[in-house]
Amino acid sequence: MDIYMWNNQNWMYNIDAYNQARAAQQEDTSNSPRYSEVTEFTEDHATSYGQAGSLSPELAALSLQPSPPSAANSSRTSRSRLGSLFGRTSGSREFRSSSETPNRLPGPSTSLDWEEQSLVGAARWPSMYNQSHTDENKDYCRSMYRSSREAGSRIASGQINSFSELWNCATEWRLGRLSYNAPGREAFATQREAGSVFNTKLDMQYASIIPMIISNSKSKRKRYGGPYLSGIECKVYKQKGKIHGQEIPLNELWAAIDQRQVAVKLQEVYNQDVDFEVLEDTLQRNHPNNIVHTNARYLSVIKGHLEQLFNQAKSPLRKREALDLIARIHWWAASAAPDMRGSAAKAEFAARALANAHGIEFPPFRDGIVPDIEAMLSSEKNFVERYSSFMERRPS
Repeated sequence: MDIYMWNNQNWMYNIDAYNQARAAQQEDTSNSPRYSEVTEFTEDHATSYGQAGSLSPELAALSLQPSPPSAANSSRTSRSRLGSLFGRTSGSREFRSSSETPNRLPGPSTSLDWEEQSLVGAARWPSMYNQSHTDENKDYCRSMYRSSREAGSRIASGQINSFSELWNCATEWRLGRLSYNAPGREAFATQREAGSVFNTKLDMQYASIIPMIISNSKSKRKRYGGPYLSGIECKVYKQKGKIHGQEIPLNELWAAIDQRQVAVKLQEVYNQDVDFEVLEDTLQRNHPNNIVHTNARYLSVIKGHLEQLFNQAKSPLRKREALDLIARIHWWAASAAPDMRGSAAKAEFAARALANAHGIEFPPFRDGIVPDIEAMLSSEKNFVERYSSFMERRPS
């Protein structure tokens, strides 16, 4: 999947929800969204999204809270910008000894059968975009399964002792699935930068999200105001979270209510005497079907919260308590999408690793369930309540 970067005064992106001709461009078998980036976060964007100005004093204070030290943060790779929000990937595994964790967790116990292992981490999109049956995807899934179990063992023994270390472990695994010279490889270990807006256009498999946005009871009606397609009625879901009582604006998901209206307006635009390349470029970046991802200015606050949740989750807990904490961690990590690529897969990796540390075996997610999309369209409470039901069977 390509990453597009540009400066622009608008933040709506184009989608042709039924453009199957572009399906051949799909090259990534992971469940990570494709981000488009606007490198200027204007006041217009902030006002529209409710993020104008700097962080509130309360949120600024939260962002300055120290996180647990991470051995993985102490070393660097040779790439100047290689490294996720949670610290740079470590070439050597400088983890703590198990003696620093007095209450050791049981670690991985039972194992999934070969067929289930081949579906762990699969993005099980509807219809033609579901690639979970391919040999390449099955190999990818078995790799996530093995590596997340290994990470679970390290959590249980105290060798991974912070969320940043776990995220770096997931990043190393994800990079290992790519050839060294793969285009865009660095993006899988590069954090999103504050002051930019990242979007995912809802075409190809992402078009299946449109009905979910429209039918969500929390979505509100709003008119799209961008170029060419101005006036189209949309449903907008604004995801929010709370950290220590402070509200954090997260993802904003837009969907045109009537796709036929979009098609009619597009036809009118195409009939005009306009530069086709300019038109396509504008529509690529401005469209009523779109996800605006969590603004990167909030990532440091979310990172601190994830560290606190991890500190709770690495302790011996009853199964129900462990599952709820793991679901919360999955929700926050997927909703934040801190890295330019691969965040969804890393969030699932982290959740599975924590489950393994507690001796809990997560089966694959059900056909049609893409956990990061479920997270973006849910409140934290609702996601936690439904978490086990997303899986093919209850965690054992």
